Amino acid sequence: MNLWRCIAGLLAALGAAPLMAQPELRCTLELPAVTVVGQPLPARFSLHNPGPEGVALLPWGTPFEGSWLGASVEVIGPKGRLPYQGPQVKRAAPRAEHYLRLAPGQTVTVELDLSAVFALDRPGRYRVRPRIQAPDVLADTAADLPWPRAEPHEQRLCCPEVRFQRRAAPR
Repeated sequence: MNLWRCIAGLLAALGAAPLMAQPELRCTLELPAVTVVGQPLPARFSLHNPGPEGVALLPWGTPFEGSWLGASVEVIGPKGRLPYQGPQVKRAAPRAEHYLRLAPGQTVTVELDLSAVFALDRPGRYRVRPRIQAPDVLADTAADLPWPRAEPHEQRLCCPEVRFQRRAAPR
């Protein structure tokens, strides 16, 4: 279902703007199926470039920055949606060194503690819906990096939803 929303969003964007080929990127999220309340919850995000060309991605506000600096996932727990409790930052214009470069066939993986930014303190079933919006993604040519260009090329990175269960800590 989430994949179809991503496809529909891409088709809508293509209809509303001039046809512009964006690099294809594949995103995945892995979580342990069962975890214990009070323990860290490692969330492993991977981004793969299956294309024939290198890709430059501005990772700001995404997990691929290597830390939580924005609400790039939505967490739904036993009592509903949980608020993001981590930092958010604003920045000046990016420079070329701020971009993450992915060679053809390359995968980059980061692991972040989901319990550091969401209150996962209740036993029950949870869902994590990635909402990853890269502020700028383009073919990796130094001539196009960084801004200012006509405009950045935002791209939604579609990662499937993941479910897990949180159990009470043993007494």
